[in-house]
This record gives sequence, structure tokens and C-alpha cells, in this order.
Amino acid sequence: MQTLAREVDAVDDPVARARYRINIGAQARSLGNAGDRLAYTSLNEASQLAAAGGQAWLQVQALNELAQLYEDRGRPQDALVLTDDALARSAVDPVPEMLMKLHWRRARVLRAMGRESAALEAFQRTVEHLEAIRQDIPITYVDGVSSFRSTFEPIYLGLAELLIKQAGGSGNARNAPMLVRARQIVERVRQTELQDYLGDRCGITALNEVSASRLAAGSGIFATVDEQFVLLETDAGIDVRQVEIEATRVRNLARAFAASVRSSDSQALPQAQALHALLIAPIEALLAARQVKLLTVVPDGPLRLVPMAALHDGTRYLVEKYALATATGTTEPVRAGAPRGLQRALLAGMSTPGPVSAKLSQNVTLALASTRTLRGQRSDDGLGALALPGVAEEIRSLSGKLRADRLLDAEFTVERFRKQVSEQPYEVIHIASHAVFSANASESFVLAFDDVISLDLLHTLLREKQQQQQPIELLTLSACQTAEGDDRAPLGLAGAALRAQARSALGSLWPVDDQATKDLMIAFYDALAREGNKPLALQKAQRALLAGASYRHPFFWAAFVLTVREP
Repeated sequence: MQTLAREVDAVDDPVARARYRINIGAQARSLGNAGDRLAYTSLNEASQLAAAGGQAWLQVQALNELAQLYEDRGRPQDALVLTDDALARSAVDPVPEMLMKLHWRRARVLRAMGRESAALEAFQRTVEHLEAIRQDIPITYVDGVSSFRSTFEPIYLGLAELLIKQAGGSGNARNAPMLVRARQIVERVRQTELQDYLGDRCGITALNEVSASRLAAGSGIFATVDEQFVLLETDAGIDVRQVEIEATRVRNLARAFAASVRSSDSQALPQAQALHALLIAPIEALLAARQVKLLTVVPDGPLRLVPMAALHDGTRYLVEKYALATATGTTEPVRAGAPRGLQRALLAGMSTPGPVSAKLSQNVTLALASTRTLRGQRSDDGLGALALPGVAEEIRSLSGKLRADRLLDAEFTVERFRKQVSEQPYEVIHIASHAVFSANASESFVLAFDDVISLDLLHTLLREKQQQQQPIELLTLSACQTAEGDDRAPLGLAGAALRAQARSALGSLWPVDDQATKDLMIAFYDALAREGNKPLALQKAQRALLAGASYRHPFFWAAFVLTVREP
């Protein structure tokens, strides 16, 4: 690189030389301490050349890189001075993306220096500039990494954390608007991640933003902020508690617990108790005082892998105390309504695969071989690997309980499914077939008898349903699974609901025993007919399984989650 620097010195055009010097300085900075001298020299020269040539924008670029070098090397005061200089010069030719970067660095440096009030203002300015350009930032932004992870999340969460700290905790009415603002930012983070997951920031309807005054008595929203803070919002306002251990340990515990429950491990119970102590115990008195019965959970990162129903206080599981729903954003929780008859339903199921099996890769087939099956009837080769023996019985049992049309096996083709949903006013669509949600929406799908239904295709198939302007109340995927250990995979269930324009979706985080799935689904629809409320119906169904001797372990009942999109 030194040779390249000498060649640049021979360039006659000072503006071109400044550009080359910025490039060399940025590359040298990435080398760490070994490249420091070259980086300092190149970036300083670039700044001087740009200033001498009246190139304000070029000088801003040089100062930005130099400020980043100082920040990387632990010299926050120098980084701040250079950043402020770059911001002042940006006024001549403002570029929104550069303004966002400069204000973001200013926010980080000020926070590192302990100047939190000034850092809060800088984070707010950063978000303002980010909002101006967020639609223009590619979904895949840097080295194939989601722009949510690389750009949006750290900025939004940094602002939310500072707002919470500046609010000074709960009970301070004067600072309550800061907590409301923090809650709204958490919502934006969750919405943005779902949009990135689906690869579409423009065509997705945003989740509802609600005020505390609209929350019904007995309803609550539980949200986490970067695994460091717990927010509880009820009709009485927002309360916040800080998690007592570092976020990394919370994430590790969440992943370990999720893996233990999926594998029926004996460590699941102590891990469930540890997570309960960190996340629920700090707000338990508030939940009791405000008589919360319906709790909408907005999980963060690896906590999305956690079946919240299976957290344990040492005596009881969480589902024994609360009806639970999951939301991608802090949408209003479902309120208890008057019981009413079940709406018309479409039951679609695949117990024996058809032509679709020839369209799957061997890796996909092997992955699906681990999904739900009757005990002792697993097959790991050919069509047997994809068979779901319990689906036929599930469809028959539900047919006797619902006003339903049904498509089973050869009847469940993509075209027949499209025809049914376009011609009939179904409000419940129940699909008992393999559904797999991975880290990317493009790799997530549902199997019909003859073909694969991607999330985009699901949207297309249900488009005529949307045009009828009669929303699907419930989309159930009773044989779905999320990729193990991938905290983006659970977004697939929310994405399926969104693509289907469904108000809610019921699915599972891992493959569950076939008999247990059938029993839970029957209990759920029975309770839904009586209660008229989906979270309460799921609670009753899960508690019914928990009460049985065969299904005590949360592996059998905790996998099922109800994702709500709107009230």
C-alpha cells in the first residue's frame, strides 16, 4: 500500500489526488494499528488538498474518515472535534446519508464520553436523517448483511436506551413522554426488521401505533429493548425495569433454553426459571396490581426463539397465569370479546405428499424429515420422510367442529387452494402441512400436494381475498417449524400473516408430536368457539395439554405461538 501511496503522489490533479488519498486512508484504517501512520498521513493530506481546491464535499469525506480513525483508536475528543468540523462544512452541500453518519458518530462519541443529554440530541438528529433515506437504503447493505442489523438497529436502539435512561425510570410523570417515545422506537425497530426480512419496505402495511389510553384494562404489552430493559405498558402507562445481567448473558441463556425445550432436555426447567427471574419477576408486582390477564409479548433478538409460555416462576408456567400473544411491533393486544360462533373455515392438509416431493432438494427433504409425526412412525427416506400421518385425523376432527370446507392430499393443490380462497369468504384458513421458516423469507415456504407455496406466492394466492376487503381473522399453520438457533426465523410466522393479510397467525416454533398437535388444535378451536378470543383459547388449549400426564414437558405445548398483527 505504501507503493500505491507513492504512485498517488505523482498524480497532478489535486482533486483526483485527494480522492485517491481518502481511499488509501480508509483502507489503511481497516488494517488496524499497522496502518495508522499511513491512514493519518493520507487523510490529513486529502483534507488539505480538498480545502485548497474548494472541494467542500471532498473535505467532509476526508474529515469523516479521519474522525472514524480517531474513534476506532479510542480518542473520542479528537473524533468529536473532527466530526463537528465535518458537520459545519456539510452545510455547504448537505448529503443526507453523510449527515446521518456524522450525527451517528457524534452520538456514539458523546455517549462514550458520558455526555448522555447531548448524545440523546445527536441520536435524535441521526434518526431524523435516517428516516429521510431509509427507503433508499438497499435491503442488503454491507457484505450481504441485512441493513437492519448493520444500520437501523444500533441507531434506533441507541436512541431508545438513552430515552429510557433520561426518563429516570417509572413513576416520573414529567418524563413519561420519553418512555412513550422509546416504546414507539421499539415498534419502528421491529417493523423495520420484518420489512427487511420480507425484502419489502414500501409495500408492507405498518403495524398499528397505539397510545396507553387505548389499552383495555387487563391488557398489557411486554417488550424488551436490546435485552437490557423490560417495558410494560398498560392502561395506567409505561413502566420500565433494567435487566440485572449483561445483554450477552441474556441472549446466551435464551438460546440455551430454546434449544433445551426443542429437544425435551431436562435443563429446560432451570433455564425457564432463570429467564423468568430476569424478565418477568421485575414486573410481576405490576402485572398483579394492574390485573393483567392478556399479555402481548414483543420479543427482541434471541428472545424470539423463546416460548414465553414456558417460563417458570418456580411454581407455575407463565401460560398458567396469562393468555399470551406475540407481536412483531408493539401493536395493541387482542381484547377479550363476547363469545361468538366460529367463522367459516377452510381446512387444507397434506398427510401424504404428491408431486411436490420431486420439486424439493434432498437437503430440504432431510430437514423436513424431522417435523411432526406419530410416535414410532418416523421414516427418513423418500415420500415417507414427508408424510404426516396425523394430518388426516386432524382435518377430520376439525371438520366436525367448524363450518368448514376441506382440501386433503390430492385436493390440496395450489390452484384448488387459490380457487377456494378467492371464491369463498373464509375468515379462518387452517393449513396442516409442512411449513418451514428460515432466516430469509425467500427460503420460507408451505407445501401443497403439488407444489411449494412461498410467502410471496401466498400473498398472490390470497390477493383476491384482499380485494374483497374481508380480512382473514386467523391463519393456522399446524405443522410449521422455524430454523433452530436462528433468531430471524420466527419472523416467518409474522411474515406469513402479513402476506396473507391475516389479523393473526397460529403456528409452532419447532416440530411437535403429531398426537399432541391434533389434541391442541381441537382444544384450541373448542375454546375459541366458547371464548371468542384467540389468546384465551390458546391458553386454555395449552393448559389442557399441560394437565395431561403425557404432555407435561413444554416441548409438547409451548411451541405454539399466536402472532397478532392488529387488534
